[in-house]
Amino acid sequence: MQLSLEISQGGNQIQAYRQGCVTINGQEYSQPLMIMPNHLVSPWGPTTAALLTENDFLSLLSFEPELVLLGTGQDLKTRSIQWPNPALYACLTSQQIGVEVMDIGAACRTYTLLKSEERQVMALLFIG
Repeated sequence: MQLSLEISQGGNQIQAYRQGCVTINGQEYSQPLMIMPNHLVSPWGPTTAALLTENDFLSLLSFEPELVLLGTGQDLKTRSIQWPNPALYACLTSQQIGVEVMDIGAACRTYTLLKSEERQVMALLFIG
């Protein structure tokens, strides 16, 4: 699904997503990754949300996000979301950093919207 026009507002733009792939700034990604508007797109965390640990979330505090979008749905048609234990990301919520778990498509769309509002949003996408 195409998310936006090719008009860049600067920073990291999610341009499209499909089963097993997300396109950011013209480059396709198929592994779990972290994206923020003004930080490098980088591989992140374990290969599945089921393997997440508290340390994975602790490592995010230094980026100072307002909100973390955790895209865990592996199948865009069935929207099979993997829900991590909230205790794992309590280090974020205790600092008033919101955490929202959703499928990959919803995370991509929400990231794009919040980025356009110049929010410090972070998306963690489990692609593939």
